[in-house]
Amino acid sequence: MKKWLDTPDLEAYNAFLVTWHAFLKEIQAAQQGLDEGQNRILTMYILKSFFALPYDGRDFYVQFVERMKKGRLGMAMDSPEREETSMKIDLFQIGNFHVRGYGFMIGLGFLLALVLGCKRAKKLELKDESVIDIAILAIIGGFLGAKILYVIVSFKDFLKDPLAVLGSEGFVVYGGIIAGVLAVWIYCKVKKLVFLEYFDLIMPEVALAQGFGRIGCFLAGCCYGRETTAAWGITFPADSMAPSGIKLIPTQLLSAAGDFLIAAILIWIAHRFLYQQKKLITGDIGSIYLLLYGIGRFLIEFLRNDYRGAVGFLSTSQFISVFIVALGVTLMVYHRKKNPVK
Repeated sequence: MKKWLDTPDLEAYNAFLVTWHAFLKEIQAAQQGLDEGQNRILTMYILKSFFALPYDGRDFYVQFVERMKKGRLGMAMDSPEREETSMKIDLFQIGNFHVRGYGFMIGLGFLLALVLGCKRAKKLELKDESVIDIAILAIIGGFLGAKILYVIVSFKDFLKDPLAVLGSEGFVVYGGIIAGVLAVWIYCKVKKLVFLEYFDLIMPEVALAQGFGRIGCFLAGCCYGRETTAAWGITFPADSMAPSGIKLIPTQLLSAAGDFLIAAILIWIAHRFLYQQKKLITGDIGSIYLLLYGIGRFLIEFLRNDYRGAVGFLSTSQFISVFIVALGVTLMVYHRKKNPVK
């Protein structure tokens, strides 16, 4: 298909078409409140910004998004009707201090995960101080890993403008999970702790924090879904990271619901078996997380429409999900052969 269309990056091109289509709808909506002279000015501005002004050697899609954001700032996009049907990125404002929805949800998810982790650690007779250390290391490793994998996925853009990619809001969740778990493994090795015990402990909390993180994605507009005509579709505001002016599948909320469900399932399994009947093997909870999250992420990717990189016909996250699920199955089988349930 790519060769036939002579389009090197078909997924990025499809995302561009959806975004451009949404932007044209925004322009049409803005024109309704303008007189003939104002319409002429707006039309000339669009023609100059997107067609007459030459593009430099950087990635075309990056430049297109930059110009589109500038264009949105020049249009009247704050009508009462739009305010009612759209989301606000700021949760609230105190004076000049803005509380961003994405950052707030990340912080809230981390704090709740830490509280839950300390509470569960007591039941498992694990050290509270180790849980706090692990949480700090996991969040640092997670952010670094998520950014590193984003750089890898966006490597062409990184080579052209490293600072732009490093300073962007782009992260890849799987990079955070892998690096966070690796940081915990190193910590356990140094402190001579049983890694699998803490692996089982933290993964339900990881799922919980991910759920709040996805709500943050919803508020920011990243990780958005495909266009839909369904009543439950979401229209994002003009300053959102998602295309505005059209209804999109709220994949962020679907992901959040899935993450919360995984957290609830893991906690229930741990309570039902580990705390009461001792029939699970150390490492099972973490392995089940890998299975459930990998399957869920693979499926949700079919509904997303933001550019996430690709490996063949799969998105980058779908490609990684295959190995995550395989790893979960392998760990569970290996531990059962090594330590059979009595």
